[in-house]
Amino acid sequence: ALGSESRRLQVAGAKEYFFDSKIKSWFFSNFMNVVPFDRETISLQSLNMSKEILNEDLCLLIYPEGTRSIDGKLQLFKAGLGVLALKTGVPIIPSYIEGTYQAWPKGEKKFRKSKIRVTFGEPIFCHPESDLLNRNKYQKYQEIVADVRSEIESLKATSEAI
Repeated sequence: ALGSESRRLQVAGAKEYFFDSKIKSWFFSNFMNVVPFDRETISLQSLNMSKEILNEDLCLLIYPEGTRSIDGKLQLFKAGLGVLALKTGVPIIPSYIEGTYQAWPKGEKKFRKSKIRVTFGEPIFCHPESDLLNRNKYQKYQEIVADVRSEIESLKATSEAI
C-alpha cells in the first residue's frame, strides 16, 4: 500500500511480545522494522524513541488499539496516540486495514490466505501549543484518539460500500 515509501516505515510493536527473546528482537528489528513500544502506557522511553524516529523523517506506524482484535471489530484506542501527536505535532494519517482479522485471527498460530486492503484518510493535524490552551491534557489526548477512531470508522464504512 505504501510502495517505495515503505522503506521509511518503522512499526511500533509490543515490547513484551516482539522483543521477549533475543531471536525475536533480532528478527523483528532487522527484517520487519519493528521498534519496541510499551502498549499499556506511554513511557518516556517510548515517547523519546518515537520522537527520534519522526525527527529522522521516518514514518511511525502505530496500531492504536494496542493489540489485534478478538472478534475483528474495531476496539478502543489507547491514549498514547494522542500523547504522541500533541508532543510531536506530527500529523496522523488514519488508515483502515481490511482483511487482517481473516488473515490472522488473534490466538491463531498460522496465517490464512486473505485479501488485505488498506484505505488511507486525510491527515489529522494537532498543534501542540494552541490545542492545550484552557484544556486538560488527558481530555485533549482522548479527543485526538476519538477523532482518529471516528475517521477510521468512516474509512471502514466507505471501504465496505465499494
